[in-house]
Amino acid sequence: MLSALSIGLRNVFGWFGDVARFGWRGLSSVLKPPLELPEIGRQIYEAGYRSLPLIAAAGFAVGAVM
Repeated sequence: MLSALSIGLRNVFGWFGDVARFGWRGLSSVLKPPLELPEIGRQIYEAGYRSLPLIAAAGFAVGAVM
């Protein structure tokens, strides 16, 4: 019983450690050169501009239900 519990806890903490390591790698890679800020801004603008019809349709559907 105790052995199964310790294995389960080890798996849970191992999963949290893997998630934390993944997040740290992602955040640390953001700050490494080359930083292409104009390209990032352009892509954010394009994604926002192209998703506008979808957001409007979803807002209309939610408003119609409410």
